[in-house]
Amino acid sequence: MKKNISVTLLITVLFLGTACVDDIVRQDDDNGNGDINGDPNGGIEIRQNFNTYRGTVASLPGGISVTWDDSRTENPFTGVGNFNTSDPDEAYGGFTAYTSGNGDYSFGIRERAPVDLRDARMFIEVTNNTDQFLFEFEVSYDVEAWFIGDRRNRIRLKYDDDREHPESFDEDIFSTDNPSSVTTPGTKVNGSLAENRITVSGTVDISELQRDGVTIGPLAPGATGWFRWQFSNADGDEGSMRSGLAVNNISIKPIIEE
Repeated sequence: MKKNISVTLLITVLFLGTACVDDIVRQDDDNGNGDINGDPNGGIEIRQNFNTYRGTVASLPGGISVTWDDSRTENPFTGVGNFNTSDPDEAYGGFTAYTSGNGDYSFGIRERAPVDLRDARMFIEVTNNTDQFLFEFEVSYDVEAWFIGDRRNRIRLKYDDDREHPESFDEDIFSTDNPSSVTTPGTKVNGSLAENRITVSGTVDISELQRDGVTIGPLAPGATGWFRWQFSNADGDEGSMRSGLAVNNISIKPIIEE
C-alpha cells in the first residue's frame, strides 16, 4: 500500500507553523522563499531550493508531497543527513535533508536504509492560473549524490495530470544516473560539490507525453498537473545497499504565448 502525504495534509500541518502552501507557486526571493508575484502575463515560475526542509513532514515545503509503500514503514522521514556528522547506519537515508553543514539543504532519498523506505516519490503541484492552455515548460533541477551503495540508482522525472489513474506517470521525461564518480560502496560523498552533482534541464512538452499509449495533452486553464521525481534502480544495478541521491534547486516555468 502506498502512503500519500498530500497537499491536504500539508494544509493541516500549515496550522502548526510550516511554510505557506502557496510559497512554491510564486517566484522566489534571493532565499528561495517565494514572496514575489508571478509574471504580469499570468505565468508562474516555480522555484524550490529546500533550504527550509529538515527531513520531517512538518518542514516539507508548500506544494511538495510525497508517497511511499507504508506497508514497509509508517514514517520514512529521518531528519537531517549531515555529510560531516551523520552515521549512515542511523541517519543519512529515507526521506532526509542532506547537507554539508553550510546552510544549504537538499531533498534526499535513500531507500532501504536506515528505514525500509520503498517506492519513494516526490511531487510538485502545478496549477495553470493563466487564460490559455499550457503546452511547454522550461524545467531545471540538480541531481546530487550523497551516499554510494552497491546500487548506483537514478532519479527519473515524470509528469501527469491525473495522480489516481492506474497507469499515471507512465513516461520518463528525464532519467539521471548517480552523478558521482566514486564507486566504493558505503562511502559518504558531499553532494554540494560539483563532482557529485549534475544539473538537468530542458524544454518539456507535456502535450506530447503519453499515459498507457494515450496522449495526456496540454494543461487547461484552472487545471492542475504534477511533476514527479522517482527514485529507481539504474541499469545493471545489483546488491542490497542503495545509494543516497537528492533533488535540489528546482525551477519550473511555463512557456507563455504572447
